[in-house]
Amino acid sequence: MTSSKLAYYERFPRDYIADTITLNLEEHGAYTLLLDYQWLHGSVPGTSRDLASIWKVPPVKARKLWASIELYFPANKRGQHMNGRMERERVKAEGRIAKASNKGSAGAKARWAKYRAGNAQAMPEQCVGNGPQEHVAGAVPLSLERGSNPELIGTILDRAVLRLHTEPGA
Repeated sequence: MTSSKLAYYERFPRDYIADTITLNLEEHGAYTLLLDYQWLHGSVPGTSRDLASIWKVPPVKARKLWASIELYFPANKRGQHMNGRMERERVKAEGRIAKASNKGSAGAKARWAKYRAGNAQAMPEQCVGNGPQEHVAGAVPLSLERGSNPELIGTILDRAVLRLHTEPGA
């Protein structure tokens, strides 16, 4: 199984150092790249050609590196090379994600249960603009619909701007 929902994994430096203390710098880099690869793809390839592609080294170099770190990625019954600790961490992480998802779903159901159809308030029969409206005395509706007078609208806007600039405190 791949970790499409799992963007990161926990790393335990004390355990890592204890298990890999005999590796040199190059082997540490190769090992870490394979841990990352396994996290994303579920297993690591065991062929020197594929490993060379991951590590960006010639196949001869890949065979040498693999010989040093292969013991950290034993093959399972299907021939897939996997780090056991990485798979245990994946199972734990997927469990945490599933638990959080279930809690979130339960919370959403509880929250939305308050808003069932029987509890909803009826909408007003008429919304503003759908029926007869009361106009403020002297107000002219601003509309650019067909048949409106753009000059009148411009005059109204000019007066409003002028009023804003001439009123005290503006």
